[in-house]
Amino acid sequence: MPDWIAGLMKHNLNRLPFADFFQPNDVLVPVPKSAPMKDKDNTLWVPKDVAQALVVQGLGKEVISCLIRTKPVKTAHLCEGTKRPKAIDHYDSITVQGTLYKTERIVLIDDFVTRGATFLGCANRLIEVFPKCKVNAFAVIRTISYSPDFKCVYSPCVGDINLCGEETFRQP
Repeated sequence: MPDWIAGLMKHNLNRLPFADFFQPNDVLVPVPKSAPMKDKDNTLWVPKDVAQALVVQGLGKEVISCLIRTKPVKTAHLCEGTKRPKAIDHYDSITVQGTLYKTERIVLIDDFVTRGATFLGCANRLIEVFPKCKVNAFAVIRTISYSPDFKCVYSPCVGDINLCGEETFRQP
């Protein structure tokens, strides 16, 4: 599936609203799983698989798995809205390991985005360590909670994720 997604993106890149997220020199950083991984090389990690497939298609320079989950958080799409982890929970449970040399742009890669708390926590960790880098985020699938907003299965878009108090809001 990651290879198919990356191929579809490459084929349609000039028509995608987020085409400028994927430049040849961008570093792709997979979002860590909700729990610490004991063996990153032998664990199913869909965001990393997607990131690697994108690099094979020329939609980034390299994949650097520098975000490390140090303590578990609940998986957002399995929780009721009020019990989902907040951006600060993600931020507090992630560290950055390693260095990104000569990169100006980072693209966070995830398989799902619900409200965007994971992206905000990860992006803020990266910006803290690499303050001169621009950070974008890409998710293969976005949840849609309000059924009238659902138009079709394939609906690429660009949106914003904002923090209001402790709550995260994604539009669209």
